[in-house]
Amino acid sequence: MKYKIHMKSRKAESMFHEANEDAYLRVNVAYMNDKAIDLIAVADGVTHLAQGEKAAWTAVDVYLRVLQGRLQDIYKEKKERFSVYCHADGVNKAMQEALQEANRAVCKIGEGLEAGGTTLSAITLMEDMAIVINTGDSPVYHYRAGEGALYLESHIMNKAETDASRGKYEKETEDYYQNTHILLSYLGKRADLPEREISLRYIYRIAPGDKLILGTDGAFGETKKEQICRMAREENGQGLLMRLFETARDTDDDDQTAILLEF
Repeated sequence: MKYKIHMKSRKAESMFHEANEDAYLRVNVAYMNDKAIDLIAVADGVTHLAQGEKAAWTAVDVYLRVLQGRLQDIYKEKKERFSVYCHADGVNKAMQEALQEANRAVCKIGEGLEAGGTTLSAITLMEDMAIVINTGDSPVYHYRAGEGALYLESHIMNKAETDASRGKYEKETEDYYQNTHILLSYLGKRADLPEREISLRYIYRIAPGDKLILGTDGAFGETKKEQICRMAREENGQGLLMRLFETARDTDDDDQTAILLEF
């Protein structure tokens, strides 16, 4: 199935924010005679840590390099007439291993005040199916055109989501947004990332007209889910990304990065 990819990133406008601490990479690979696979990753460096920018770029770089290596190993082992499209469990395992390696690499950046940390959300796209993996709070959305509905396909690991799930307050309220920047999980926090802090989901039956949007929290800000859905229905390409950024930017402190896949 054909699709277009649009990417956009911009640094926070605050004079105290020296660098864009978001990172993103996309790799399109094909092994042997198999169909191509798209590997996409987005990371958001933890602002209160000194090495946020380095952590984000380390995470996406190591994650994608390790994932490519694991996938190549699968093909070398299976050899001819093998298609990874029929072995999603192997891709699933490879993505988890790549995320763990990315975490270890971020942990090595520094210690104490020089430590680094970052979120990571990534997609492996195989025609009409995608596997999503993440830790932290960088969202991945799926807009299903046939339903006119928007689905959150990543697990948001921050205090706001945890408190809301426990009934402390409702989502998308003032109390909720006051706690969205308190992360409960991210790469670099500890040497071994617990399984409970890794979210992995499958997206099936991606159809023409659908859209996948993955980005850092700054790209969405306090924009409500119904607003994002309306934008996805009304806008396309760079116009959609720009509208998301402009709607989300209520402060000068957040970098904004998003990748849009249009089917």
